[in-house]
Amino acid sequence: MPDQRTDTRVIDSLLALTLDYRGADMADAIFGSNYFYYMLKEQVGAFRSQDGGAFYREPIMYGVNSTAKWYSGYDIIDTTPQDPFTDLLYPWCELAASVSISRAEERKNSGRARLLPFLEKLINNAEMTLIEVFAEALMGTGKYNINQTTKEMAGLRSLVPEDPTAYDAGGLDGDKSWWQNKVKGNGGSTFTWIADLGDTPAVATGHKALIRLYNNCKKGPGGPPDIGVSGQYVYEMYEAGLLPHKRLQNDEVARADFDNIKFRKLTWSWDEWCCSASITKSQAATTHACMYMLNSKFLEVIYDAESLFTHTGFVKPDNQTAKVAQIVFMGMLVVTNRRKQGILVDANVTDIE
Repeated sequence: MPDQRTDTRVIDSLLALTLDYRGADMADAIFGSNYFYYMLKEQVGAFRSQDGGAFYREPIMYGVNSTAKWYSGYDIIDTTPQDPFTDLLYPWCELAASVSISRAEERKNSGRARLLPFLEKLINNAEMTLIEVFAEALMGTGKYNINQTTKEMAGLRSLVPEDPTAYDAGGLDGDKSWWQNKVKGNGGSTFTWIADLGDTPAVATGHKALIRLYNNCKKGPGGPPDIGVSGQYVYEMYEAGLLPHKRLQNDEVARADFDNIKFRKLTWSWDEWCCSASITKSQAATTHACMYMLNSKFLEVIYDAESLFTHTGFVKPDNQTAKVAQIVFMGMLVVTNRRKQGILVDANVTDIE
């Protein structure tokens, strides 16, 4: 009996230590596997913690200061009190994956040399699953305001949508022109990506649309978009047009295993989950253009300070001879200036300039 109790304590300690060790690197593995999250976390630092709170609140400016006017000599200076701010409210979203080991699995893999590789496989499985769940959520709709009943974290489909009026991201009505993201559609005629070099040379319509959307997103304070995320199709079509010319890329992003193209000041890569309301994931991969132009100054991943893929510790349910631990995340993707973001789609949608 003493030997059995000692063995149990050693196993319990080994289980916890393995999760402790892997948990410290899990956030890097998960966010480092997705180009958009990698850019937010490693390239621009738009990835930060908040210690609790019922939700995420962000004051934003929606109006101008009406007292700013030219004057001369003894003219009266306007001192009207200003209140050009309103609040964004985003809800927390929670994600968990379980790692479990039965008593039979413990005994079959008893001994440190056997148990460690077995635990690594269990944790790797949870990690790979979380990577897929996060990648899909990024391009989804999710919980974009505190009144939504869905449980998934908000994604680009609701934060930078084809139709801004359909999603009141952060609780702000999408009908407000000062809050609407930029939209560029094909106007009823599918984008072309190969220039006509005949007697009357013409720039491909897709290239012109990219330039137009970029410039529209650049308007106003805050600079141009710096992150481009698209489907595989438009990325390959645009890249093919660059082959006869010099192809520029962000070398640091390339070293992180993300192929990319530089489009002006924007670093662009593709994502297999990319989609929109009109363009499915499959279409974005093979036949239709779907691209998000994003300004990272106004996009953030906010996470709870004690919930960045931390584990709950292994516990034994009363009705099972097994031990179970949960790996948990609590956070959200938020946009704080929608009009600095844009989407291009191969669909006849209403352009917003």
